[in-house]
Amino acid sequence: MKIIRNIQKQLIAAAALAALLALTGCQDEIFNEIRKEVELEDSNVSGDIRSIVRYKDYLFLDNGDIYYKPITSSWYGAWVSDSKAPGDYTVKIAADSTYVYALGYTFKADYDDGENQISGKTLYYKDSVTGAWNTVATFSSSTQTHLFCTNAPQDGTNRQAYLFVYGTESGSVRTVYKLNASSMTSIATYSSSWSVTDSTCDFTVVTSESSTKPLSCVYMNSKTYFFPYLASTTNETSTAAATRMYYASGDNLYYTTADNDTSFTSKDMDTGTIRSMAYTQDFILFGTTSGFAQCPISANIPTSSSNTDFANASSTLSTSYYVNAILADKPDQTRSNNNAVYAAITFTGTTSSTSAVYDNVGLWAWYSSRGKWNRE
Repeated sequence: MKIIRNIQKQLIAAAALAALLALTGCQDEIFNEIRKEVELEDSNVSGDIRSIVRYKDYLFLDNGDIYYKPITSSWYGAWVSDSKAPGDYTVKIAADSTYVYALGYTFKADYDDGENQISGKTLYYKDSVTGAWNTVATFSSSTQTHLFCTNAPQDGTNRQAYLFVYGTESGSVRTVYKLNASSMTSIATYSSSWSVTDSTCDFTVVTSESSTKPLSCVYMNSKTYFFPYLASTTNETSTAAATRMYYASGDNLYYTTADNDTSFTSKDMDTGTIRSMAYTQDFILFGTTSGFAQCPISANIPTSSSNTDFANASSTLSTSYYVNAILADKPDQTRSNNNAVYAAITFTGTTSSTSAVYDNVGLWAWYSSRGKWNRE
């Protein structure tokens, strides 16, 4: 498996090099502007990252491989590669209070097309940071799977992990499973409508929008609330329970206006499609299809539309990139009093069409000790 993983990385690196050789003068200019603001670090955690999650006192992420580090290690170079990472390619990470989960793909060679094809999907788990991975379940290449979790700042019951599974054939039943080590317990199914069997799970927003795909969730008041969008969060901190919820549809931020309320008000953020978000005491941070954005808040309520005024974010996490994941390590602090804020960027299309640079794809971090965004 490691041989396949290494071959894939070499092919990706070769493709990146070829693209870099064809960079336009416009891209060189943008790259140089970034370098004027900050001397760029070598990228130790590169590639397409889809999740950054809390597990015990650590952070885990996926980029084909799996990386982790103590959440208190707020400096460049602290990420460690998981040498026991399973499968050929890890596409998503999630965690609850006891276990961390990884969704991985295996590949087979298609000699007719001259490229690798997904041959299967496997869900794994382990019960410690450096422990061995164990198989939970396997799925065919045609079965759609989506791994996600509450990613709550507080450890314990606030951290829950789920797997959404559905077939591609017409009329197939869609199922959401709650994960617990090797156990998968169905908590909701969809045929023509959602049937929720777990009273601690709330699908109100999913059903109100006639959605068949729960994609994210948060924990508040002893319940898990599900949303048919990728970006959601609460105002929970390591010491205070959640009292407000937030989720995004397109570039609209939906938020509750009273403590422990479950009805939402919306505000247009005037950004790209919001794909991830993080809470701090004075800003909601967004990862969008047009780079980084943020919205100031007062008493947990948005006070204006978004802006990009966070150190050198407008040039590093620019509109050329998708920000698929974002996380602030101390949601009980103001944005600038966090020790670290992390953002995972990628792009679609080609470098010539987007002005993006392959070398920048991967994890970026803002550390209070340096005050600038830089590559991890």
